[in-house]
Amino acid sequence: MNAHSASSNGISVIPEPARWERRPGRFTLTAQTAIVSDARARPVARLLRDLLAPPTGFPLPLKDIADHEDETGAIAIATATDRAGLGDEGYVLQAAETHLTVSSSATGGAFYGTQTLRQLLPAEIERRSPVSGAEWSVPCLQIEDAPRFPWRGFMLDEGRYFIGKGVVKRLLDLMALHKLNVFHWHLTEDQGWLLSMFRAPQGERQAP
Repeated sequence: MNAHSASSNGISVIPEPARWERRPGRFTLTAQTAIVSDARARPVARLLRDLLAPPTGFPLPLKDIADHEDETGAIAIATATDRAGLGDEGYVLQAAETHLTVSSSATGGAFYGTQTLRQLLPAEIERRSPVSGAEWSVPCLQIEDAPRFPWRGFMLDEGRYFIGKGVVKRLLDLMALHKLNVFHWHLTEDQGWLLSMFRAPQGERQAP
């Protein structure tokens, strides 16, 4: 299905997923929801917990996927070799009424899968303080996605006006949300140079 049909069915994900299928029902986060992951995906699970906990007010404990046989009610993040065909940044997100899973072959794909989950939740999930009265749920579906282009950039020109560290950090977070992976930072008009930075899946920022 394409992005237009997805939007008309209440699914809004940017950029357009390569493949998706809507299913009946919804998966709902509750105070009992845990985030389980394997060792490779642990940094991604930790970042997801840090993003979801403030607005929901839920503890969202982190657990090892090997010790969590019953996945009911959980968000599971796993890096598995059977997703190798999607590349390092591809992922499969499956939401059922009882659980939600993000599977990938590498931490990059796991990270982008959690960003899709972030987009599927109500917009209030972006608040950094508790939100009352919100239903933290996503439609049941399966999304299989991988980027078409390895270099997905955004350029910020601060050669004439510096907007400040806080705004730059917020821009990096929004880039990650929309799966952009290269930040071009134009800092001066005199020497005419710029700095390109890659955002690592674990949320760290590093120069190439």
